[in-house]
Amino acid sequence: MDNFYEQIVKQKLSPTARSVRLIILMLCPVIAFLMFWGVASCLAYNLSGLIIVIGLGGFAIGFGLYRVFTGFETEYEYTFTNGELDIDKIVAKRKRERVVSLKLREADINFRGKSLFCGKWYDGKNSVKLHFSGTKLGEITLHFDPNERLKECVNPYLKNKI
Repeated sequence: MDNFYEQIVKQKLSPTARSVRLIILMLCPVIAFLMFWGVASCLAYNLSGLIIVIGLGGFAIGFGLYRVFTGFETEYEYTFTNGELDIDKIVAKRKRERVVSLKLREADINFRGKSLFCGKWYDGKNSVKLHFSGTKLGEITLHFDPNERLKECVNPYLKNKI
């Protein structure tokens, strides 16, 4: 019988990301006012051709701000299949990349080395540390945040229980 489970963990925003998002939110009304003022000026001076340019420019600026605003949203997807743990990083629900694929039988829980953080900000409460050697990344310690169901799936494949 195949053993399969998926979990998605949303990463908390860093203070820098929150600051950039706040600046973008404050810029939106300013840009909207400038666009309105530009359109009103074009209408007053009978420059109807510039209205299209201002509209397209405003749309491009708005789309760019939206992409930057949502670009800070990061999720990690843990996929467990028959003793293998795959971790994917999903940025803004539009870009997915494989972070690492690991065989759990090769994991050691009690090791400190080069760290790979895949989850919420590491606070030590629910995070689990697993050490892997012989991966494409070399020797790593993986910090991740599994829920109870994923822990139940992973435990039979580990030397030590988490």
